[in-house]
Amino acid sequence: MRPNLFIVGDPIERLWSSVKFESRNVDLSFDEKLEYLHCRFREASLNPDDLLNRKSRYERTITELEVSVPKEAIQYLFYEDIFYRQELGTLFDFLDLDPITLNFSQKINEGSKSLSKPSSWDWANAIDSFSPTYEALRVKFLDRIPTEWHS
Repeated sequence: MRPNLFIVGDPIERLWSSVKFESRNVDLSFDEKLEYLHCRFREASLNPDDLLNRKSRYERTITELEVSVPKEAIQYLFYEDIFYRQELGTLFDFLDLDPITLNFSQKINEGSKSLSKPSSWDWANAIDSFSPTYEALRVKFLDRIPTEWHS
């Protein structure tokens, strides 16, 4: 049986990251790009038919995964546990790998960190829009949800 790894991150942080990634090749001045990103985030967070919105709706993906793959072949890990707390033992055990040391100090795509997040109003609306996703994840994972999440 092949192992299936599903890494779950804060849905709104994932949406913001997707918006930034989607716009990486948009040729605009810094201020124009920032305005574009914030508008795109607002649009994506409120439109359930938007591709980026659907990608952050983990409850749907998890349901489809568990219909197709035996549950014992799925390992759910939280992004924050892997990259912030560096808790990789579960991953190596699940994949039946010998532990290795990884370099977490190397930053990839860090340039996008200089972009300010959308307004607190837009962020709060996005969290509200994703409340069914946060609730489904709380039900499924109980107390494993990282405290950093915005839910």
